[in-house]
Amino acid sequence: MRTGEELTTSGIDIIGSVPWGSHFCQFYQAAEDLLDILLPYFRAGLENDEFCMWVTAQPVSETDAERAMREVVPDLDRYLDSGQLEIIPHSEWYLKGGAFNSERVLAGWVDKLNGALVRGYNGLRLTGNTFWLEKRDWRGFSDYERAVDNVIGRYRMLALCTYQADRCGVSEVADVISNHQFALIKRHGQWEIIESAERRRAEEERGRLLREIDAQRRLFQTVVDHVPAGIAVLSGPDFVFELANPSYQAIAPGRTTQGRTVAEVWPEIADQVLPVLRRVVETGEPYRATDAPFRIQPAVGAPPEERYFTFSYIPLHISDRDTSVLLVLAMETTQQVLARNKVERLVAELERRAAELDAANKELEAFSFSVSHDLRAPLRGIDGFSAMLLENYADRLDERGKGCLQFLRQGSRQMAQLIDDLLSLSRATRAELHRQQVDLSALANAIAVELRQTQPERLAEFLVAPGLVADGDVRLLRVVLENLLGNAWKFTGRHATARIEFGTVEQQGERVYFVRDDGAGFEMAYAGKLFGAFRRLHGEKEFPGNGIGLATVQRIIRRHGGRVWAEGKVEQGATFYFTL
Repeated sequence: MRTGEELTTSGIDIIGSVPWGSHFCQFYQAAEDLLDILLPYFRAGLENDEFCMWVTAQPVSETDAERAMREVVPDLDRYLDSGQLEIIPHSEWYLKGGAFNSERVLAGWVDKLNGALVRGYNGLRLTGNTFWLEKRDWRGFSDYERAVDNVIGRYRMLALCTYQADRCGVSEVADVISNHQFALIKRHGQWEIIESAERRRAEEERGRLLREIDAQRRLFQTVVDHVPAGIAVLSGPDFVFELANPSYQAIAPGRTTQGRTVAEVWPEIADQVLPVLRRVVETGEPYRATDAPFRIQPAVGAPPEERYFTFSYIPLHISDRDTSVLLVLAMETTQQVLARNKVERLVAELERRAAELDAANKELEAFSFSVSHDLRAPLRGIDGFSAMLLENYADRLDERGKGCLQFLRQGSRQMAQLIDDLLSLSRATRAELHRQQVDLSALANAIAVELRQTQPERLAEFLVAPGLVADGDVRLLRVVLENLLGNAWKFTGRHATARIEFGTVEQQGERVYFVRDDGAGFEMAYAGKLFGAFRRLHGEKEFPGNGIGLATVQRIIRRHGGRVWAEGKVEQGATFYFTL
């Protein structure tokens, strides 16, 4: 049987309630069999306030039908007088005009139903006896029954067709059963329901398809409900909301959308939105906007606030709809726009400050070279005149005077070296990086050779790990290794032997380079002072230097996006780590 949303009582015990739009049949032998089914069938229809129509033929005439109905419905006259029950012969219905016309008969049923509904009845219940049907008319009537079966499901109709069993051959019975939802037949004194295997398979397939459609519908609804973008469907010239998913409702809190127009939901921006919607309908072309600003009230009566949305209006072409339908995809981007504007302001401010810093650096560079030039000249003069005095007037100077001149020369040379170191520190900070693949192992080996040449008599061992390659500025990374290896060479100078190592370790998935020595070391409590300019943990008399080298190393490493730190123990050596 078909599945409907609303059932009506058939009055037939073996059938029970059936949905509107049911179309079934009965095979009978005698008038008693016919009345056994039709009397309770029509009594239930009258009690359900349905319009009932009985088209008679042999072996039951109109008079027989009325007399039999009076036995089961005592107040039958009331139904006949009101017109709720019509009993007419087949000649006035099926053969009106002298011949059977399927289109006229089918249209007649629909007209009867419409008239019944106008009069306030719940629907149409009918039966038609086919005893009058001749063999030559069978094919046309079978086509008519098939047409009835195809359309009756759309209406509030219940149709029971009756066939005299002895007048139907095997093929006719098969036709009848296939054209109805089921058939009633009496066997061994009991009524039974018969369904054709083909019909049953068709109904099962229909049920399977309906289940698949329902599953697809539920899947679609689940997806629509969980999509983070707002989805809405607008229809008609006023753009009425037919659908709005939770994400769309989230960008319109407190606003009822279902069944309301765009102008009703968004009155404050209707003038801005409606012209665009109409243009999409007229042109059939989608419309998309990114981060479009709208002045929207966050609540009724509240002052409007500027909010931003990225959205699309997409026209949908639906064949069975004669009105425009638009798909709306919308996402609020207010927070993203505000964050981006803030970032842009910060970037602009950073660019301004960077420009100011660049200008200051250029001024500082010019000043550094100017100072360097202006200081070097008097320093050279001091050193030169001191040397001249020592050379030309040594016999007129006592030892104290000669010592003072030597002190002047030493001080001027230290001052010149300090100026050179300061300029080197400045260049390490400002020089443009030229990144490339740098062979750190080769650099370290070259520096080790240079250091050995300064003191060939020392017993020092250099251990350089092979194949250490990094991405960076070769000139600046050489400065880093010169300072770190140079410090290791210097601070192992008071030991009889020295071991200096350059290699890498893995720390938390990061590659870390190190320079390790077994020299003088330092107190870890003072490790934080190592990388400050002019900061020294050892006196000038112990180890010469001016405290610029490690500050230069730190600045170069930072410019390469890395970090540098150190570990050490007094007289047990030091290890300097850095990353790139």
